[in-house]
Amino acid sequence: MRLERTVLHILCVCLLISCNACSSCITVVPPAIVITGEKTMIERQIVGEYREIEKDAWIISSAMTPVYGARSTAAGASGDRELMTALRIRDFNDEKIRKYKDEGSVGETAEGVVAYRQTPGYEKDPEARATLMKAVGEENSARSVIFRRSLESAAEPSGEEMAAAGRKFAAEQELLSRKGDWIRDANGKWYRKK
Repeated sequence: MRLERTVLHILCVCLLISCNACSSCITVVPPAIVITGEKTMIERQIVGEYREIEKDAWIISSAMTPVYGARSTAAGASGDRELMTALRIRDFNDEKIRKYKDEGSVGETAEGVVAYRQTPGYEKDPEARATLMKAVGEENSARSVIFRRSLESAAEPSGEEMAAAGRKFAAEQELLSRKGDWIRDANGKWYRKK
C-alpha cells in the first residue's frame, strides 16, 4: 500500500513538473480488446438461442413467479404476438392501475382480474369513470390472454382451466399487493390488505 502511494506521488510530481525526462517513464497501456463474431450469453438469451440463464433464473424465481413468468421469454423467442401485446399492455397500464389502486377505486379480485370499486369521485365524473373502465378492461383482457397462454394444453383451455389460472394469479397478486390495497374475496366481499 505504501509502495503504491509512493509510486503514485512520484507520478503526480512528474506530471506537475512536466519534465521531459519523465515523459517516457509514464506509459498508458490500453486493455486488450478482442472482437469476435460470437454473441455474448446475454445477446443469445435475448434472441432466444441460449437457455442457461433462463434455467438459473427459474431456480431463483421459482418461489413466486407470475402465471406468465415462464412463458414471457418463450413468447419473445417464438414470436407469440398476442402474448407479447398483452404483456406490453400490462406494462403500459401499470402506473394507471397503481394510481387507481392507491385511490381505492380499483382492487384485485379472487378471479385474478381487477375490478372497479364504486367511488364518489368517479360516480360524479362519467368521463373520468370511462377512462378508468377502459384501463380496467384493457388490463383484464391482457390478463385473459396471459392466463390462456400460461396453460400447457394444446387445445383451447376450458372455462375451469381459465378460472384456475385466474385464481392462481389472484393469489400471487394478493401477495404482491401493497398494504391498504383493496381485494375482493371469492364471496364478493371487499377488504383492505393489512
